[in-house]
Amino acid sequence: EPEPLSHRLSNPCRITKAQAEFCAFDPDQRYRPIRMAEKPCGVIILTDSTPGEEEDLGTVKAPSIETEDEADPPEPFEWTPMDHPDANTSATTEASSAAQPASTATE
Repeated sequence: EPEPLSHRLSNPCRITKAQAEFCAFDPDQRYRPIRMAEKPCGVIILTDSTPGEEEDLGTVKAPSIETEDEADPPEPFEWTPMDHPDANTSATTEASSAAQPASTATE
């Protein structure tokens, strides 16, 4: 099946500047840009072509509050960069000495 030559975006505010060059407004839609000749980029002011008709703005889907797939928040902690004046040097010394093998007393 050949690839379609065009398609409609349900949310045309999600196009990039590079895509705007290839996009055009549908002149038959209810809400039209005031300046139809301009490319769809930035803030676009619309006008209602049939203001007497009832508006159908669709329904808003409520966000899900289920947390099954959400990770637990991290435990509270404090972090100070090593070169900060308030850095705890004793904890740094203890951590670095723990990583070093103990010296032998045979010398």
